[in-house]
Amino acid sequence: MRTLHHPGVYQEELLPAPAPVFRTGVPTFLCDLPGDSGELQPISRFSQFLHVAGAGGEAHLRAAVRGFFENGGELCFVASAPLPSAFAAMDMAGSDLVCWPGLMRHPQEAVQKQQMLVEYCDRGGERMAILDSLPGATLDGAVKQWRELNGVNAALYFPWVRVPSDTGEGVPPCGHVAGVYARVDRETGVFRSPANVELEGVLDLRTILTDAMEDEGDPHNVVNCLRAFPGRGIRVWGARTISRHMEWSYVGVRRLFITVRRWVNTYLAGAAMEPNDRFLWARIRRELNTYLDVLFRAGALKGASPAEAYYVRCDATNNTAADGDEGRVVAEIGLAPAIPAEFIIARLVIGPTGAAKEFNVKEQ
Repeated sequence: MRTLHHPGVYQEELLPAPAPVFRTGVPTFLCDLPGDSGELQPISRFSQFLHVAGAGGEAHLRAAVRGFFENGGELCFVASAPLPSAFAAMDMAGSDLVCWPGLMRHPQEAVQKQQMLVEYCDRGGERMAILDSLPGATLDGAVKQWRELNGVNAALYFPWVRVPSDTGEGVPPCGHVAGVYARVDRETGVFRSPANVELEGVLDLRTILTDAMEDEGDPHNVVNCLRAFPGRGIRVWGARTISRHMEWSYVGVRRLFITVRRWVNTYLAGAAMEPNDRFLWARIRRELNTYLDVLFRAGALKGASPAEAYYVRCDATNNTAADGDEGRVVAEIGLAPAIPAEFIIARLVIGPTGAAKEFNVKEQ
């Protein structure tokens, strides 16, 4: 602050604070590093991770974080905390992806813990789990693993990848795939499927698949395979969630709705504290329409016009006196994702805490 020595008029240039950045493609890596503070370590480069983890950092985690940055990732978090504490910390952080590469050191309990992770992601509705197939698994084994998992906000990848630092068995691919998510988000958007993208930092695959092997072993394409193609390198060759529901079977579609929910929780949380009247409804319609129009113009939604791509309804028809008394405001949005073509309707409720509740979805 300037010291003023005599009366007069003084001029100061006040620069506005930058607007908060709404990031996507930001994973939290769950791990077994020492410490149980329940805090997440933000990591913006691999050398920073090495400083945090030290020489004794777990090998699968180290390979995953390296692969994340090699494939276009810019920011991640590392959670050195017990699982309940890590979940609580993620609720406060800005990550929208979760990876757990070190889980594969205990394959006998891996699927059970993956299911716990999927349930956490589905319950919160703001992040997606990138799951690894079990060590040494065949494609048939990966499909069996998929059958044991139940949820929506997760995708399973097979096989493991070989990198310069591994000892021969390969490493889980989740970190490399998370980097692809981040790169695709930045270059196009969360609505684009993170597939047909070449993996960087990968020397080979633990299992080399052909079209025939994939068709026979996984005829319904429930596992996202990594494939090696002559002249085109090693690529992510699938973008399906583990969901059994067709409307949520594409990673890009599910992440689009996850991102809309995160945007609402970030920018409309204060709406629950305002009077539930026509002025609030108009503000919510205006802000949602503006945001959805940006998504439409970026190519996230189908339709020749905004009216064909989305709608927003927030008025007296879906906000009752009881909603106002209980501190709720209800907005209904309909989105027509670019893939698939079905129109998906979501009833969005902002509760007293300011957080959006889960979407209730139906096809039209």
